[in-house]
Order: sequence, then C-alpha cells, then structure tokens
Amino acid sequence: FGQHITLLVSLCFLHGKDRKLFCGLIASLFFGIMYAAPLPSMWNAFTTCSVDFVPLHLLLLVLLTSLFWLISGILGNDLFIMVPNGIGCTLGIIQLITYDVRKIQYDQRLVLLKSVFD
Repeated sequence: FGQHITLLVSLCFLHGKDRKLFCGLIASLFFGIMYAAPLPSMWNAFTTCSVDFVPLHLLLLVLLTSLFWLISGILGNDLFIMVPNGIGCTLGIIQLITYDVRKIQYDQRLVLLKSVFD
C-alpha cells in the first residue's frame, strides 16, 4: 500500500529533484524499518537470556547486505544509500554482539544445570 501511495504522489505532484528527494526519503524509511525488524527478537533474547528464537542467519545476511550496499553508496557518493545502510550495519553489529553475549550466557547456564543434575 505504501509503495502505491509513494508512486502516486511522486508521479502526480512532484517533478525533478523533488521527486528524487521524496522517493529517496521514503525508500530510506522502508530500509530503516527492514533493518529494525529483528529487534523484537533481540529484545526477547536480551530479557530471557535465550537465543532459541533469534534468527542468526537472518542477522548475518542483513549485516552483509547492508555492508555491501553501504560500500556501494560510499563509492557512488549517494546519501540515500549510505545513511540507511550505515544504520543497518550498526544495528546488525549490535544485534550480533547481543546474540553472542546471550549465547555464551545461555551455554554457561546449560553447563551449570548439567553439572548440578549429573
């Protein structure tokens, strides 16, 4: 639905640089939403100290994708590509650090529980 509104507004009401600015801002907003999508599962991992429901492959792929797009934006000197993908890289690194810390704590708890019951 959002794409249709963006297309309608940009084609009917905006021209030239205004159209590029509007479409770039909307695309950046959608990029931000996409990169923030794993944050609820990371919050769950942070509060429960369990990474069972955290999609590690998704975190890695989002980080790699945003990193390559960030490099492309830097080489092309395009702010609409650099800014959201820079945010995506930052969020990806934070999410991987959170995953790693919670995974270590979770593994330590499992070892402790096994030693208690053995």
